[in-house]
Amino acid sequence: KKQLTFWRIVGFLLLAILISLPGALEPAIGIKFFFNDYIYRLMLPIAVIFCVHEKKRLINIAICFAAAMFVNEVYVILHGIKTYPSMDRFYSLAGVMPWACLLAMAVPVSFVGWYYSKHQVIFWGCAVFGIVSVLALMINATRGAWLAATVSFVIIMILSLRDIRKILMCFLVVGVLFAGCYQYVTSFQFRVQSMMNFQERSNSERRLLWQSAVNMFKDHPATGVGFAQFKRNYQEQYILPEAKERDLDHAHNNFFHFLAETGALGFGGLVALCGYLVCYGVRGWRKRQEEVYLFLLAMVLGFFLHGLTEYTLRLAMCSKAFWLSLGLCFQWININKEKHSGHV
Repeated sequence: KKQLTFWRIVGFLLLAILISLPGALEPAIGIKFFFNDYIYRLMLPIAVIFCVHEKKRLINIAICFAAAMFVNEVYVILHGIKTYPSMDRFYSLAGVMPWACLLAMAVPVSFVGWYYSKHQVIFWGCAVFGIVSVLALMINATRGAWLAATVSFVIIMILSLRDIRKILMCFLVVGVLFAGCYQYVTSFQFRVQSMMNFQERSNSERRLLWQSAVNMFKDHPATGVGFAQFKRNYQEQYILPEAKERDLDHAHNNFFHFLAETGALGFGGLVALCGYLVCYGVRGWRKRQEEVYLFLLAMVLGFFLHGLTEYTLRLAMCSKAFWLSLGLCFQWININKEKHSGHV
């Protein structure tokens, strides 16, 4: 009941997914992915809210997750040093895209922890984690994640504008890391330059995918072609003649993908979910000035901004991280509200 609006929006989104299935080419596949992507993964925030009632336990879960990420970040950086100067995109222990999405969330989240830290251990822990995350993100070479982390960082920084010295220090560290990689790592330099090249293959392929998704929506405006039905419809009917990569199975965009598969209903539900979470974070921060709202906002922005160039809702690892992080933030807020109301 404490996040009733959120759960109503989630319920509407789940209903829209189910409504899209009766007319699908393979509804059984849609049902399978529905239970895997949403019913199963939604157990994470529900488990946190029902089973974790102490802040210390919430912190322990977050620390374990951050520690797991840190191990992978160090592994990626060491591999990058070992293979220098031929630093091609490295899959890491988690895969390129899932890892990119996790880092797009981790970079702004680490900034919030560092900026508002009240203890030296937290201050230096978040500082080291943030620097290592930025380096790992550069080596990952996923441009959509770079943009997501940058935009998220700027938005969080604007909302947090208190200590100019800390912000300038942060810009200096990130600027030095970026300049060093750009100067001495040719592959990184190439990836940065390709971001504005609209004829570059991956850029053009995404535009063609999005056009195909819109065409699916035009033919099935209300409920789409059916959840988890993009691949077959795209490859058999909607792929454009100009497309070079002809075996893709998703739209490389959360919103275009939902528009194609679930029509106006699912697209509206996803926009409502994203919009509500952003407003919830901003409004909560302005009203209460509690850092947990910025943590939630940083995570949501990183996830959905990267989702403008990748279907992050299907990526198991980052999707689970997204739902788990929501549960941790919501429960922290619930505990604070109970404490202020005198129930704890």
